[in-house]
Amino acid sequence: SVYSIIFVPRKMSDNRDFCRSSHASTLGVNLDAIGDVEQYDQLSGDFLSLLQSNDHFDVIFKVEGQLFHAHRVLLAARCKYFDAMLYGSMKEALDAEKGEPIEIPDTTASAFQVLLEYIYTGKVLLSDLSEQVSHYFHSNVT
Repeated sequence: SVYSIIFVPRKMSDNRDFCRSSHASTLGVNLDAIGDVEQYDQLSGDFLSLLQSNDHFDVIFKVEGQLFHAHRVLLAARCKYFDAMLYGSMKEALDAEKGEPIEIPDTTASAFQVLLEYIYTGKVLLSDLSEQVSHYFHSNVT
C-alpha cells in the first residue's frame, strides 16, 4: 500500500507561514516497504539556507576582518573543536556568551566559509577545497 502524506504550511497568529516553504510538500510512503524515509538533500539544503540567512545566529566569527554568523549548537554537534571552543572553558566560550566576535587566525575567510558550509551540509566541493589549500600554501610556505 502506498500512501501520500501532505504537509500543508499553517499560518501563525501574525499571518506568517509556520513552515519556511510556502507550498505544500507531498511525501509518498510505501507502508509495506522496510526501511527509512531519507531527506538528506532537503536537510542539507535547509541547513545551508540557515547559514546563509544569518537567522537565529548566536555566535560570530571574525576571519580576515570578515564576519561569519553561525549557530553554536550546530557547530558543537558536528565538530569537537567547536564544541570545546564554544561550550568549554576556553576564552572563546566567554566571548560567544557576550556576543563578541571570535577571532579565527591562520586561515582565510574563503577557507572558513568552505569549512562552515561543510559543517552545515556535510558536503564540500573538492575543487573549492583544492583552491583553498593551494592558496594557503602559496601564501604561507613560500
